[in-house]
Amino acid sequence: MGRLRSIAQSVSPTTLWDHIRAGVMPNTNYLAGRRLEYEVKKVFEAQGYHVIRASGSHGLYDLVCIRSNQIILVQCKLCADASTAAKLRVKWGLNPPFQPFNFPATQVLATKIKGSSAIFYVNV
Repeated sequence: MGRLRSIAQSVSPTTLWDHIRAGVMPNTNYLAGRRLEYEVKKVFEAQGYHVIRASGSHGLYDLVCIRSNQIILVQCKLCADASTAAKLRVKWGLNPPFQPFNFPATQVLATKIKGSSAIFYVNV
């Protein structure tokens, strides 16, 4: 029951009960990643950005943050441990997976280790 309660807290009641009625429990990895996206979204909104979450897109970035003439594209990654997060930050810092754009946009990788409250940001 504890696991179901924690899932219920992170999913809207309609969505959760739709899954239960269908006999399918929500993917907990997806839910954890979605929570991270919302955490990062709140950070940028607190700094005055208008943030658009590209939910379910599986594209290059999860969030588009816009403020006056500044655009930040954010990819959020939830990592199992600190070494995985560090390797990912180094890899993306040296060889960003994002293709260059014809407009000025800052590209950011936001990583968080499962069970931690700290979120690390790297401009790529």
